[in-house]
Amino acid sequence: MLHLAFASAAHNLKRELELLDTRNLSRNIRERYFSYRSKEVVDYVSRNHRLLYGMLNTDTMLMNAVLKLAVTDIPKVGLQEATANLRSVFAVQLKRFSEEFDLSGRMDELLQIATAELSRVLSNSQMST
Repeated sequence: MLHLAFASAAHNLKRELELLDTRNLSRNIRERYFSYRSKEVVDYVSRNHRLLYGMLNTDTMLMNAVLKLAVTDIPKVGLQEATANLRSVFAVQLKRFSEEFDLSGRMDELLQIATAELSRVLSNSQMST
């Protein structure tokens, strides 16, 4: 089942990469980095199932932590402790996200982006009701 998911992801990724508008990039960059992009990315996805599975698992853990914060932690332990718990989970999971680089140093920036996006979605949903 997982093999089928990766094959589907590789196919969709190839399609999306081919749709990228690279006209605003210099010719040198287009030829160097994008000339065979879809084939190379699809090959990378095909060869690195375990790495990508780990990244998807980390993404799931981060989303679960955010949901837990909103649904159970804030009412149960209060905002201060709930936020500390969320930051702890984020730090651990961002270290696990990739073997090639550690995102834990960018935790505050990523949390700010997530907070801004959540606020935008909430304000849009309140405006439509």
